[in-house]
Amino acid sequence: MYPSKSRPTVVDLTQEPEHQIGTLRIQARACAVSVGSSELRIEPRQMQVLVALAQAAPDVVTRADLSIKAWGNSIVGEDALNRCITRLRRALLELGQPAQIETVPKLGYRLYPSQVHGAVEADAIAAPLSTDRLSAQSEPLEAEHRETASAAIALPLSELTHRQPRALTSKQIGAVVLALALTLVSWGMFKARPSPTGLVQAQATQSAYAVGEVHRVVPGSTEQRAQRLSPDGQSLAFAREMGSTLPVSLVVRGLSGNFERELISKHGIHGLAWSPDGAAIAYAQELPEQSCQLWVVQTRTATERKVGACAHATDTLIAWSADGQALYFQDRRSLHGPNHIAALSLQTGAVRVLTKPTTGSGDIFPAPSSDGKTLAFLREDAWLSGHVYLLNLHTSELKQLTQSASDIYGIAWEPNERGLLVSSNWGGDIGLWRISLEGAAQRLGGAGVNYGFLASSRASARLSFEVQQKRSRMVLLQGVDSATSLASYTHSASADRGQADAASPSTQLEVSMPDLSPANSVRDADPDFDTLHGQLVFVSWRSGRPQLWLQQASGAPRQLSSGAFDYLGGPRWSPDARPIVAARAQNAQQDLVLFDIHQGREMQLTQDAALDYAPQWSPDGKSVLFVSDRSGALGLWRIDIATRAIELVMPNAQAGAIDALGNLVFQATDKPGLWLKGANTESGANATQIAELSHHRHIHMRHHQGDFFVLEVRPDDSSALHRFELEQGMRTVGVWTEGLDHKSQFTFTRGGDVLTIACVKSTELFWAEPSSTAMLGLARPSLVSQLP
Repeated sequence: MYPSKSRPTVVDLTQEPEHQIGTLRIQARACAVSVGSSELRIEPRQMQVLVALAQAAPDVVTRADLSIKAWGNSIVGEDALNRCITRLRRALLELGQPAQIETVPKLGYRLYPSQVHGAVEADAIAAPLSTDRLSAQSEPLEAEHRETASAAIALPLSELTHRQPRALTSKQIGAVVLALALTLVSWGMFKARPSPTGLVQAQATQSAYAVGEVHRVVPGSTEQRAQRLSPDGQSLAFAREMGSTLPVSLVVRGLSGNFERELISKHGIHGLAWSPDGAAIAYAQELPEQSCQLWVVQTRTATERKVGACAHATDTLIAWSADGQALYFQDRRSLHGPNHIAALSLQTGAVRVLTKPTTGSGDIFPAPSSDGKTLAFLREDAWLSGHVYLLNLHTSELKQLTQSASDIYGIAWEPNERGLLVSSNWGGDIGLWRISLEGAAQRLGGAGVNYGFLASSRASARLSFEVQQKRSRMVLLQGVDSATSLASYTHSASADRGQADAASPSTQLEVSMPDLSPANSVRDADPDFDTLHGQLVFVSWRSGRPQLWLQQASGAPRQLSSGAFDYLGGPRWSPDARPIVAARAQNAQQDLVLFDIHQGREMQLTQDAALDYAPQWSPDGKSVLFVSDRSGALGLWRIDIATRAIELVMPNAQAGAIDALGNLVFQATDKPGLWLKGANTESGANATQIAELSHHRHIHMRHHQGDFFVLEVRPDDSSALHRFELEQGMRTVGVWTEGLDHKSQFTFTRGGDVLTIACVKSTELFWAEPSSTAMLGLARPSLVSQLP
């Protein structure tokens, strides 16, 4: 069912005015709280909770209402609100406690000005010190899911390593002592939280890894990514991007800050991996219109050599074998086939395929154990969602380790190698988990932190990870037939008479905010415009999880869907503008679903193990064309809405569009370019190539007013819109130098402008010290020093 209008709505921080509670100033748009000249930034979810309390102050707000105002209809863990309240209390404490959040038993919480500065409840300090959280020295990170790989993540860690200590009052010192005493008493009684439904029940273990202090790698003015921690845990290697047209630098930085050195600088560097002795780093390189290459560079001399080849470097992650004689990497047999993991011999150059996935996105995140016996990896059912597997490298025996599919953003071996460390959203909130080799899952803490692309050091038990933030907005690609430009999209309201009325008054209503400042973490995607009634449907992460949103001719955008989806994408209006078809993933199964906004219900269109996505309506509205791997490889399929009958339209194809006569334009998976299968083409005849695109991987297609339109995203981050007419052929009608989101579809407005998505990505690197418990029983192998 869809949310009722009478229920509380999600707090929109961009529209929220400032609030004053006593001496506490709450600046929602800046995600900041301040007292006088002292200011502290908090993450957006915490600000939504604080604003909800401030709106009602000094009245009580129920837990249910707070959950709706901060998470909407998303399903989150039971303790998500508790964590927000605890962190807000900690923030207020750092500001001298200008206000207090009071727990009202069996009702909720209320906010009121503090009468006694420095007073603090014991649980406001004790909770951050528990073994299930990051240490109090670090601020929480909020993670936003899929795409990803990923994801838009609010990152309020600007003061992580630069905060000055505050003098504590006697009451605060007493509270801290009390909290520490309670923590020590409870340590011996500590039990792991039960795992979510579908997981093996969690089991407490004294050998479980525990995160201590978290440190940010000092950021520069450029993008840093693809980080890897050295085997001795003393250095971090990462790729530093200087711009889309400039070379990428492979940089090694000492975690103690005593050195930073650029080893090489070249275009297209991806996927870094340290050798077991720390003397070399492997990486992949991809250049436009070329197959990717595997290289090894020596850390002391910066000399490098090419060791092999791969198909697609942007998807390649690399790991060294335990003996340093081979590289494990993920690759593909065909352009759009599933990833598999292969082993490259550094002595002979021979490549051996280790895994053979049959469906889904394939196998990623290769992580070999230090004894050389086992390879851990993620087998995706959908983008970054799937199961963790173990492969015995001697017997080829394959073992599924996790029993419930989930979003997974990184896999690393626990330093003592008695289990795996996994960054996942099990339980509805991203954090760090431990999976034993028997499959038991245990929450280690770090709630709200996305430990993306985890790396661990067996020698020091340190971790490194990266956090990617993605912000996006809708833009108009104006001037399709002449000068082109990007412009922020605003929805023009008009009289609701089923057709556009040029004489009717109009107002400008923002659908997606043009401000992409760090405080704005809004992420929208996949717009589709209904030209009959002037309605816009799109996917947004405004409530924390991907949901379907609707913008009508008047009023603010409202959320349509209500489920907890792993993925939601490609919504398309039917020709009569009644149901919406979209692709949705739940429980590692991705299917097509119909959303009927008039009756407020959802209907499953496909329901099987196949990966279905990119749906498009036929011009008569009786069937849907979509991409699926149900034949073992990607192809274009069609489903009849009335009978649910499914038929194969074109094998080895994707990104297709079909007109009312049955002419099909499509992107082939086994050869570059665009192809046409005419409606009158004889059965069994080959398709005709109609265009050779310079970059044939990221394109989106649709049929509009008698012609086919293709939006191509090029390697240099530019985009081009092509128009194909059956009689006149292909021509380019617009080029945009600014980057568009290569995963988001496009649509046409009533005025004929193209509406799509522009996005901004940023990545920050972090490393974490272990707590003392993580060092128990840890072997310290002798390692070669990385750099002089």
